[in-house]
Amino acid sequence: MSASSIEGLQSVIGVSSISPSQPRSSGGLPNEMLQYIFSFLPFSDLFRSAQVCKAWRANACAVGLRRFTVITPSVWEYNFNLQERGLSFEGFLAPQDGVLLLAAANLKSCVDEDQGVSIVAIPKGLSLVRLLAIAEKAKVPIERIVNEIISAIGNVTTERAYMIVVSNSVLKESRNKTIEARDTLVQGMGYEVPSTVELLAVIIFHYIMYSKRLLNHELCTWSQTSDSTDQQRFSVGDFGVSGFCIDYVNATPYIGEGVAGVQRFFPS
Repeated sequence: MSASSIEGLQSVIGVSSISPSQPRSSGGLPNEMLQYIFSFLPFSDLFRSAQVCKAWRANACAVGLRRFTVITPSVWEYNFNLQERGLSFEGFLAPQDGVLLLAAANLKSCVDEDQGVSIVAIPKGLSLVRLLAIAEKAKVPIERIVNEIISAIGNVTTERAYMIVVSNSVLKESRNKTIEARDTLVQGMGYEVPSTVELLAVIIFHYIMYSKRLLNHELCTWSQTSDSTDQQRFSVGDFGVSGFCIDYVNATPYIGEGVAGVQRFFPS
C-alpha cells in the first residue's frame, strides 16, 4: 500500500495523518512498514506496542481503528448536506484514538456471532424523522415502523454532538430474556442500552457504505432500545430483504430478541 493510499484511508476514518516525512519510529522503521507489521498483531499486543513511543502509538491506533467501522464527521459531510438537514458538529471534539480503540476492542469481545463494533459520531440535531429521511434518500429499505413510535420520539433531537462505540448486533447471552434482565445484563457489563436513533444511524451507514444488513432476518435478530412510550419499549432489527423494522419489544422473551450495547463519549 502506498503512502498516499494510507493517508487517504486515514482521512476517511478520521485518524490524524501520519506523513512519511515525519521522524521514523524508535525502531527505525518507516510508518508504512510499521503499520504493516502491526496489522498482524492481536489487540492485546497492539495495545502493548502503543506504549513504546508516540510514533508507535499513532501507527498502532491507525491500524486498530481499521478493524472497526468508523463514522466520523467527515463521513457524514461526504454523504449528506448537514446544514440542509439541520445537523451540526459544532463544538465537537473527538476523544483520543486510543480511548476509542480500547473501548471498541473491549466491546467487540461481547458481541454475539462476532458481528463487530462501530465507532460513530452523532451530530447535533439528529432525530428519528431526519434519519428516516436520510434512509429514504439513500434508498435504505424500510419494511415497517409503528406510527406511534414516530409520534412519540420522531422529532426529539440530539442536543449536542458526541461519539459512540456501539455493537453491530446484540450482546452475547442477551437473547431470550426479559426486558429487565437485558437491562441488568448491559449495566453489569459496563455499557448502556442504545437509543433508537443511535442504532438506526449504525444500520443506515452500514447499508450505505457496505450494503450490509445489520440485525439481519436470517437470525431473526432484534435489539431493544432505551426509548419507550406508555411503558412499552421499542425494538429495532429484522433487517430482511424488505427492509428493517422499528416496533415494540415483545412481551414474551424469545430467542431472536436481545440488546446491543453502547458507550457514549460527550465533549467535556
